[in-house]
Amino acid sequence: TEMLGALQAALEDQSGAAAGVRQVIFMTDGAVGNEDELFAYIKVHLGESRLFTVGIGSAPNSYFMTKAAEFGRGTFTYIGTPEEVAVKVGSLFAKLERPALTDVEVAWSDPGTEIYPQRIPDLYMGEPIVAVARLHTAFPDEVTLAGSTTGMPWKMNVKSLPAADRSGLDKLWARRKIDELGNQLALGGDVTKIRPAIVELGLEHHLGRSSPAW
Repeated sequence: TEMLGALQAALEDQSGAAAGVRQVIFMTDGAVGNEDELFAYIKVHLGESRLFTVGIGSAPNSYFMTKAAEFGRGTFTYIGTPEEVAVKVGSLFAKLERPALTDVEVAWSDPGTEIYPQRIPDLYMGEPIVAVARLHTAFPDEVTLAGSTTGMPWKMNVKSLPAADRSGLDKLWARRKIDELGNQLALGGDVTKIRPAIVELGLEHHLGRSSPAW
């Protein structure tokens, strides 16, 4: 299966895209190679599209399918047997028909805030968005959320809720940052700088080997 050719056909010409969200579904039951080349291609040519991957059976490379969807601002759907295709693809289509909020952003009072994922995915009906942020100042009483709904700008100020137990949040943040650094490696980043940063984060937050980036 020629994966690159399929991506080129879907992503290179977006001139006729409608005003709504352009959603591309990448479905395969075959093995996927040349991962780094495909990741780099998606990064450069995604444009305003969203890429959703669907893998059927055991042949597709789940690491590639998951990361391709991440780079494509979409999600990965795994289908174990052909009998599951109708149900799972039907559920995916039902979700894609109703994007609640796109181009989501969070405005923080602290300009040094590190948030992961750095590019927040779209919000769909019934699916929460989880983003983890590290601030160098006290957590603000409220944050500003912004995005687009049905093509119109949307903004809301949300009051913060007190958290009685924050244990483990530092590890979750560190794992998300390690994932981001791993993405940079997959896109051809400088190994001599990125790998030491990953190791330092792992040691600082007492994390085990959890990512191919290690």
